[in-house]
Amino acid sequence: MDNKCGNSAVRFCSAMFDPNLLGDPRVLMNLLAHERRQRAENQTRECRQTDITLEMRKNLAHWMLQVCELRLCEEEVFPLAMSYVRICLSSFPLHRDHLKLLGSTCLLLASKMRNKVQLHISILEYYTGGSVTCHQIREWEPFILNILHWDLEVIISHNFLDHMLERVFCSLEMRASLRKNAGSYATLCYTDCNLSKFAPSTITGVCISKAMQDFGFVVSPAEDLYTFLSALTDTTTDEFLACQAEMDSSLYVQMQ
Repeated sequence: MDNKCGNSAVRFCSAMFDPNLLGDPRVLMNLLAHERRQRAENQTRECRQTDITLEMRKNLAHWMLQVCELRLCEEEVFPLAMSYVRICLSSFPLHRDHLKLLGSTCLLLASKMRNKVQLHISILEYYTGGSVTCHQIREWEPFILNILHWDLEVIISHNFLDHMLERVFCSLEMRASLRKNAGSYATLCYTDCNLSKFAPSTITGVCISKAMQDFGFVVSPAEDLYTFLSALTDTTTDEFLACQAEMDSSLYVQMQ
């Protein structure tokens, strides 16, 4: 707590990464096991949305990302919130008028989990232009928690970034640059619902591969890199390449 001239301000300090955890293969294995369990559970949800189009979901994702950027949220808030949204949309039918309410509530929950300071409900109401009220968000919060079975530790691509980059042979300085670029790609992937069919760990591997290409990393033959990264995520090379093709297509569309 800092107190100067009668004003109070809270200072936050981000935790440092523990090299013992990043270097321990058991941690990565446990993350992959948790990911498989969650994906198996989510695949049992078979709700079909009749009033929500892919374009609406895309617009919601970009709105949520914009809110996170404007409020300087931690990088994990948006993908975590989008993961909540996708689970909910696969769990119960939603009217289009409630789509932004769902997104706002999921942002609130994700900010409580991953942001230094949670997004205030009044801020979320403001960014909806008044189409969603604070009262509605408060009502929906316990509803969404029940849909998620109070399991808010949903595995996202960003959970794997540092663990996988720890195993890439490069300098610490270069690793930091790769981390930044791969993290940006991973965030953009959560704006495209077509990529949700791939495991978060697979998406992470593809994002790291893309970042390495951006910085001119040459691995010859190229299949060696794909084999290495796909092995880290316990997936097949074909699945890795399919995810890469889907991501390249998504990024091309977004940059137009």
